[in-house]
Formats: sequence, C-alpha cells, structure tokens
Amino acid sequence: MQELSLETRQVIAAFDELCRSAREIESVLELPQPEPWPTPPRETSGEELARVERLRLRIGDKPIVDVRRLIESLGILCFHLPIPNDEFSGLAWDHPEYGPCILINGGENPGRRAFTTSHEYAHLLRRDGDSVCDLQIDNGVEREANRFATEFLMPAPDVRESFHRRGLSGSIPSLDGLAGLARRYSVSLEAMSHRLEELQLVPPGTSRSLDFISPPSKYFGRAKPRWRRRVGETVTSNALEAYGSGRISIGKLAHYLGIDIRQAMDLAEKDRETPSPDRA
Repeated sequence: MQELSLETRQVIAAFDELCRSAREIESVLELPQPEPWPTPPRETSGEELARVERLRLRIGDKPIVDVRRLIESLGILCFHLPIPNDEFSGLAWDHPEYGPCILINGGENPGRRAFTTSHEYAHLLRRDGDSVCDLQIDNGVEREANRFATEFLMPAPDVRESFHRRGLSGSIPSLDGLAGLARRYSVSLEAMSHRLEELQLVPPGTSRSLDFISPPSKYFGRAKPRWRRRVGETVTSNALEAYGSGRISIGKLAHYLGIDIRQAMDLAEKDRETPSPDRA
C-alpha cells in the first residue's frame, strides 16, 4: 500500500467511505446478514474451486450474466473507481467492520472488470488476505486467482459447446465472431481468445493475430452513467428503497449515490414511476 501514489491512496479512502455508506444503508433497511461461505481446503486449485462454487451457487455451466450483481447478492461490497495511472486492477479486503469488499479499476473495459471481480472474489474465498492485484503478476496466489476467474466466467463445457454451435470450428474466428462469444461470457476479447487457445479450439498464437485495439463498436453496449457504474445496481436499489420508505432524506440519497440533489430527485421520481415485480 505504501508504494501506491498519494492519488491512488485517496481513491482507496473514497472506496472506504463507499463501503461505510453501503453498510449504513443495509442497517437502515434492516437487511438480513448473508450466510457464511464454506472454507475450501488450501490445496484446492483455482479451477476446482470455480467448479465447486458454481455448483454451490447452482449456476451449472451456463454464463454468468452479471458477476458483480452475483457477488453483491452474497454480501460482498463491490465498487468501480478509476485508479490513477492504472496502478492496479483490483483490491480485495475483509474489513473488520465492513466485511468482504472489492475495489475494481473503473478505468478498464467492462470485460476486464468482470475478470478482475472474479479474480478478487477468488482471493476472498481462498482467504488469501488483503490484496492489491495486478493481473499480469504470475506468482502462485495470483495464478490460482486467475485460474478461478477463467473457469468461473468461461466454463470449459459451455465454451466448447457454444464455439461449435456458432460454426466457428476449423478457422480463426473473425473479430465479430470472437466478440459474440465474449459478450456471452461478459469478458474481454483478449480473455476469450486466450481461453479458446487454452481449450485448443483455435491454433496457438491466435491471440497475437487479432486486432484488439479496434473492437466492434457494438461489443461493449451502452454505458451506464458514471455514478451508477461507480456504486453499482445493488447500492442504488437499496438507497432508493430506503428513500422511498421514508427512512432517509433526499439529501442522504444524493450523498450515498454521489450525485447532486436535482439528479437524486429525478432518479427518485423515475423510480416511483417504474413498476417493479413487488408492486405488480
């Protein structure tokens, strides 16, 4: 931590404040505590842990649509903040007061953020201790977290089946074909290409032959407002519920979401006008 720049340490301080606010909202709503996680044996490989976790969460071999929402549903706080100079990709800590929390570099692309989220989740599951991670580091602990993220997001059986079903066998897929697969698993083009190589579905070196600098424009889809990417859907939903039930003021809602009062008023009005399953 001491090796990080002052600007990055200020971002981590903002992350700490977001964690405090999120737990405060949960307390106001009197939300139940999540069930404790199982403790895997230390010798469990990253790939095996991913398969076990998918079974525990009843995901099977199907793609995870939104890994951030998934881990938030397990009681983990997850925030996306731009890290100055990309000093790291992710941070995981089990805070003595806030519990398990993850910080993701919001300056990276959505697929990269999904992979980093899974990587940090592996550190929490494996009880690796607090960590600041650069995904390019290839030591034992980081390697196992990367192996977990790869198998957790891109399970081999479904990748093979989807690859053949899309008629991609027998040749190097086009960038559009690769993007279609990457969208299915919510990962980056690079991660998808490396996974196909690893499973011997494309020739070795395919990743080096593709242009990742200019991906198809439709690949990432429509971006959410910056504040919403920052705090995420779970905190946004909880804060709106707390405001709608009269437990917090409009000023508190704005503070929790990091927006101004006018934005908060507009957001609350739209939320009232939008039917939800509970209101139907």
